[in-house]
Amino acid sequence: MNNVQFVHHSPPLPVLVRRAIKTHDLAKLRYALDYDADLSEGDQHGRTPFHLAATSAVAMANETHVKGDSLAAVKMLMRFAELSGSEHTIEDLCGELDNNGLNALHILVQGGHLDGAVLLLEAGADPNVQTYTTNEYLSGEWGQTKADGAMERLRPRGDRTALHVALCVDDPSREMVQLLLKNDADVNVRDLDNRTALHLALDFQENVNGVDLEIAELLLGHGADPSLGSNEIGMANGCIHAAVDSGDVAALSLLLRHDVSHSTAGRGGWTPLALATRTGNIKAIQALLAAGADPDLKAPMGKSARQIAQCNKRPKVLEIFASRSPSL
Repeated sequence: MNNVQFVHHSPPLPVLVRRAIKTHDLAKLRYALDYDADLSEGDQHGRTPFHLAATSAVAMANETHVKGDSLAAVKMLMRFAELSGSEHTIEDLCGELDNNGLNALHILVQGGHLDGAVLLLEAGADPNVQTYTTNEYLSGEWGQTKADGAMERLRPRGDRTALHVALCVDDPSREMVQLLLKNDADVNVRDLDNRTALHLALDFQENVNGVDLEIAELLLGHGADPSLGSNEIGMANGCIHAAVDSGDVAALSLLLRHDVSHSTAGRGGWTPLALATRTGNIKAIQALLAAGADPDLKAPMGKSARQIAQCNKRPKVLEIFASRSPSL
């Protein structure tokens, strides 16, 4: 009888689950799960038990004085989901987005919890689920008036994948990036600023973390497309144009080693060699020439690199061009 009274006076199961996770009370969590708590039910912030368990795991892992398995609650939720025969798979539960547009995998990746990310990915979590923006102009809170006067809500657009999230934290982890790539993260998904993971690794404008050549090489080795533009570097430009524009010869050399075209025209019809000639970047010019760029190839903007050097009075550049056989 006392047991029945205890159940009757206990908080609702979803509340009990949330409290148990936040306080790392595994006994109370197990009790709530035994009464078939709904793992897909979110709180007022849209956070399901998996969101809370992921957040708790990150916090616990960062508290050196706290002992125990930081992933214990996540593992218990996963076992319950597997054994309960719920219509919601672990993949579904891990993919649920909260009101901040994040799922459990995003939270673990953002928190640098490598073991947690491994656990979810091995259980089937999709690394390519995109966050959504909470910017009110893009999130669906705004709309447009149709011809009949009715308001049509603007649908939220997908933003960052787990790979974007991994590259936007302070001091990105190579191990986390490798893990996501190993689990079929799509390197060419674009965020709301049309940036792929490669744009974030080759952050020439230092809007995020600057240039990380090691991660950029990892991404190129897994099929990252360096020809794609972004809002930052220009949609008509590729990474090679951005590397030349920024004067980053090391990044330029990396791209050329990965057979990126040295003569593709970017914004305004400017080729990489034409851009390097305009600024007089000798090292970039030498790297492009060594890769096979032709100083006499007329770019779509109307001039060859040699003509640009003449117009801009670049005698050193003209000397370098003169030392090479002219095009036939």
